[in-house]
Amino acid sequence: SVVVSVRDQGAGVPENELRNVFDKFFQSSKTKTGAGGTGLGLAICQGIITTHKGRIWAENNPDTGANFLFEIPLSLETNVQEDVLVGSARA
Repeated sequence: SVVVSVRDQGAGVPENELRNVFDKFFQSSKTKTGAGGTGLGLAICQGIITTHKGRIWAENNPDTGANFLFEIPLSLETNVQEDVLVGSARA
C-alpha cells in the first residue's frame, strides 16, 4: 500500500471533531469563523478512497494545522473489463 499525507497550516481541528470531518456537510467550529466551504470536499475524498479499498483519516499537527492522510493498496493485478463495440461507423 501507499500512504499519502497532506499537511495544512490552518487552525487545526478540535480533537472532538476529528472523527466527523469526513461527514457530508460537516464544518469544524474553527472554520465557521471565516473560512468558506460546503463541507463536501473531505466526504468526496473519503468516497473515492474507500472505493479503492483504502482508508482516510485526520490528525492534528503538533505545531499548527492538521494532517490528512490516506492509504490505498497497490496491486499488480488488474480486473479491467474491456467493452467491445460491434457495429459499423458511417460518415
